Amino acid sequence: MKKLILLSFCLFFFLKTEAQINIVEDGLVQAMIQRHKDINRTSTIAGWRVQLAASTDRNSVTSTKSKFLNIYPELRADWTYKAPYYKLNAGAFLTKLEATRLKYKIKKNFPNAYIVRDEKIKLSELR
Repeated sequence: MKKLILLSFCLFFFLKTEAQINIVEDGLVQAMIQRHKDINRTSTIAGWRVQLAASTDRNSVTSTKSKFLNIYPELRADWTYKAPYYKLNAGAFLTKLEATRLKYKIKKNFPNAYIVRDEKIKLSELR
């Protein structure tokens, strides 16, 4: 009797079973998910950035960007142009406190950096 129980126990756990699952998605659900992705990709919110440089000389701003990315390759920096200034900003944060942390992190290499408000931060930029 014990052998029979042991044999059935072994067969139960050691038999290889295969299963196949088919998922059928409704086209409307897929369209709704895609619409949600598109809205979130293009939506903007107000937040904070750290401004590294502002100058009328584009070359100065691009060299500052190169220096920043060499020192902090994990961070993102982009420049914008609003006549007559080119501005180099780093990071994208919801709160001023988060931007302040970045400012103090880079303070040694960029002592003139300061925190600025940005009304057009894409949701995809936020960490």
